[in-house]
Amino acid sequence: MMNIGILIIGIILIIGELVLGLILLFGQSYVKKKGEHVADKEDSRGIAYEQEKGKQLATQEDLKKVTELIENIKSEIRDISYKKQDKFIQFKEAVIDFNLSVRLLVEYNIKDISVTNTISPSSEKIRNKLSDLQFRFGESSHLLGKISIYSEKDDEEWVAKMHQTFNKILPLYKLTITMLDSCALCADNILKFRNENVDSIHIYNDYNNIINQFVPKRNEIEKDAHNAINEIEALTKEKLNIKYNS
Repeated sequence: MMNIGILIIGIILIIGELVLGLILLFGQSYVKKKGEHVADKEDSRGIAYEQEKGKQLATQEDLKKVTELIENIKSEIRDISYKKQDKFIQFKEAVIDFNLSVRLLVEYNIKDISVTNTISPSSEKIRNKLSDLQFRFGESSHLLGKISIYSEKDDEEWVAKMHQTFNKILPLYKLTITMLDSCALCADNILKFRNENVDSIHIYNDYNNIINQFVPKRNEIEKDAHNAINEIEALTKEKLNIKYNS
């Protein structure tokens, strides 16, 4: 009987160990699974966070690039606007200055030949007048060139009209230049003959003939030059009115 009791107790102990082992095994498995699940959740949270963080960083970077692009475009537009505005100002000033320059050229610089109306003509004074007239004409030509430079594509026809109108002044200018040059040469000969005590009456006659022939020729073409400056003034007003009102 005693041996049977011991055997039963041993069996119970073995069964208990088996049950305990199963419990421990199940517990370890449960803890492991739970840990993996928790880790997966943590990992997914971490990944989602990093992804969201990456999206935010990308969005900020894109926003920065777009902002820089917009600022660059705005800056370029401002530059273009300033350049166009500056170009128009240069154009306007050149047109106005050209208008005044041509009027002075025709009504004063070409018309004033008082330096030749003297008993004792001075070749130096006549040549100074000649040089000044050439300079004034060159100044008008330069201003007309500036008008071409600062004009726009749609100004081409108008600029061509300005050139054509300015060319109407050329005959009067060339006639006056030729007269002054001839008078200067005669004045040189008058002085030379006077210094050599040679009769210079025929040179005086030549000198007077140059002026006498010049006056009627000038009267014939002077009207065309005056009409030209009036046309230039009308073209100036027309263009500036369009520019200002556009």
